[in-house]
Amino acid sequence: RRPHARMLRRLAQAAPPRGWARVLSDAASKQAILITQRCAERIAQLSERATAARALRVSVEPGGCSGFQYKFTLESAGEHAEDDKIFMQNGAEVVVDECSLQLLRGSTVDFEDDMMKSSFVILGNPQSEAG
Repeated sequence: RRPHARMLRRLAQAAPPRGWARVLSDAASKQAILITQRCAERIAQLSERATAARALRVSVEPGGCSGFQYKFTLESAGEHAEDDKIFMQNGAEVVVDECSLQLLRGSTVDFEDDMMKSSFVILGNPQSEAG
């Protein structure tokens, strides 16, 4: 038998160091939330203006026509709550709390800039279409 097999199994079952489990790879991010290149570029622009790197927090709150509305806020990158999920894609960091993630799974975070408004938006939310 392989002498290191038991040790490798224990390491695989052990919890990762605090904070590591929250950051999802690009592959895992694609399954939950997509981040467009425009969104990533806008987050980068806003980070350049700030003194530190920024992350976009997306949350779902009660209100709006369908009973829910999306809220977008910028926060310091790396300072998140324990139950937050962090999505890294196209060089951008998007943070979603666990409750909001259940209502956003499969959505795309984009940035729209037209004559009427400039804002982050949620596109193609299969959770809102299923209701």
